Amino acid sequence: MISECAIVKALLALLQNRMPDELAAIDTEEDDDTRSLPLETIADEEERGSRLPSAIVTIGKAETTEKDRIVRRETFKATVSIRPSGERRALQCYRYAAALSRVIAADPTLGGIATASLVTAKDFLFPGYAGREDGYRALITVTVSMEAA
Repeated sequence: MISECAIVKALLALLQNRMPDELAAIDTEEDDDTRSLPLETIADEEERGSRLPSAIVTIGKAETTEKDRIVRRETFKATVSIRPSGERRALQCYRYAAALSRVIAADPTLGGIATASLVTAKDFLFPGYAGREDGYRALITVTVSMEAA
């Protein structure tokens, strides 16, 4: 279980420490009036309440390949669920996902705790889509590999 905790802590640290600078860079590149706010990291949906923008990180074991077993590598899938606030929330979902992708690409070892990490999926959920009524959300999946203990 230590591996899962280390990954969640590393992702939370990236969200708190590296994301604000990356979001500012994206806002500047896009040169429009939209400004993305730094994310507040929280433990779960119940704690979220009305605090937006916010991010929740969940993690689980990923499918292990034969090669992973041979080289003694553990693979995990972490999901970062981000809810934006304010105006133009759909646009902000895309910006948060882009910023997290850049942060992971710049530090694929997550500060030295992982062998490698990669954003492997981005899903965007908006109100009215497939009967959804609970607001805007970006779901970013990060696959993380670590040496087995």
